[in-house]
This record gives sequence, C-alpha cells and structure tokens, in this order.
Amino acid sequence: MNRIHKILLAPIVFCSCVIFSLLCWWTSPRDLSEYWDILSYTLGATAFFVWIYGIWLWRFLPWVPIPRLAKHYDATIKYCYKGNPGEKAATVFIEQTLLSVSVKIVTDQIESRTVCSSLVSENGQFVLYYTYDTEPHGTGNDNNPKARGTCRIPIEPRNLIFVKAQETLKGTYWTTRKTTGDIVLEENKEKSK
Repeated sequence: MNRIHKILLAPIVFCSCVIFSLLCWWTSPRDLSEYWDILSYTLGATAFFVWIYGIWLWRFLPWVPIPRLAKHYDATIKYCYKGNPGEKAATVFIEQTLLSVSVKIVTDQIESRTVCSSLVSENGQFVLYYTYDTEPHGTGNDNNPKARGTCRIPIEPRNLIFVKAQETLKGTYWTTRKTTGDIVLEENKEKSK
C-alpha cells in the first residue's frame, strides 16, 4: 500500500461509517437482509465518492498533498547522443489524476507517450519518474528511430496544503539509444487555462 492509499484510508472508512449510519437512521432496518442491503448501498456510494475524488475532487480537497502538474509546458531538451550535443524545442502535455500522471512530448521529429509513471516522495520532495516510448513522425526516420526512455523530474512544492508545483520544472532523462540529457519545462500559461 503506497502513501496515497494510506492517507485516504481514514477518510474512506469515516465516509463509509457516516453513510451507513445515515441510511440505518433513515430506513430503520428490521432484519439482517435489510442491513445487508444498506451495506451494499454504502459500499456503492463510497466507491462512487472515491472515484469522483480520484478523478477530480482531489484538486480542490487537499487530503493528499501532491503537486498539481496537469498543464501545458514549453520545453527545451538538451541532449547528448554519441558524444554530439544538441538542443531542441518541445511541447509537453501533462495529464493527471490522484493516482496517475501521463506525459506527452511533441517535437519536430518525435512524439513520446508515457508507458508508466510514479510520483514519489524522495528526500523531502516529490519526484516524477516516468518511462516513455518515442514514435518518430513519418516513416523511415533514421535520425531519430523508436526508443524507450526514462525521465526524472524533481518537484519542489510551494506550500503544504494546496501543493502547487513551481512554474519551471527541470529534469534529466536517458534512453535505450544511449541518449542522455536535460529537460526544462516552462508552464505555458495561455494553454494551461
């Protein structure tokens, strides 16, 4: 069980108990089958609440202090491939729910999509790790063929209640093609609205 699940356990149990108590008070059950029905309604209502919270409400009700990263960014990628350094511009789209983060990067040559990701607490700060596949634009792109890579982006939160990440994120990445580099993401305020 990860940290987010542990933090959410108490509010979920509390919510379930409140719903169960209210339904018992309202319906005044007389036998075990009626209690069983109330329990099934309680579990359904709690599951619905947890689903809504995990998709949307977590952004506004800060039971779980994690950075809100879902934005559009303009990025600069500095890389080194076979000893040759380079730099390119990119557009980065980050989508996020309470339990998942998805990163899409688009450059003039490739598009990459998240295979798996994790937002972890590491030495007092949050770190986004994600593994991605790149897909070159067009066919036969010998300059930038398909590859898999991993990126590490440390995030320093601005406060402890509504955890907002800084507007500039800096990370490092490495790929199966033995490319390494740095990525700098600047929030694009116009597109993030």
